[in-house]
Amino acid sequence: MSLDSVRVIRFTAAQKTKNNYRDRMDNNMKNRLIAHVLWKNSDKQFLFIRRSAIKREKTNVYPLYWDIPGGSVEEGELPAEGAIREVREETGLSVKITGIILKTAK
Repeated sequence: MSLDSVRVIRFTAAQKTKNNYRDRMDNNMKNRLIAHVLWKNSDKQFLFIRRSAIKREKTNVYPLYWDIPGGSVEEGELPAEGAIREVREETGLSVKITGIILKTAK
């Protein structure tokens, strides 16, 4: 796998609303920054992960669904750093961000 093939990254600022997943979040947190990576190799194959059924001893959001690597950006971390960390944590791969194509905020 070519590590220079990361071409797409998505940053989303999601507002906290009441539902099962977000109720588990810190009550003081108003917004959170999310970063995802869409990785494509030279054969035009994409990298997906399968979400676990259990996360932090609770039912995961969308358990066993296929997804792209990503997650919450930690305090003091740049979005690209968070995306790189999430890919490493979820797949064991080290990647380099080569482009950003979507930034959204709600």
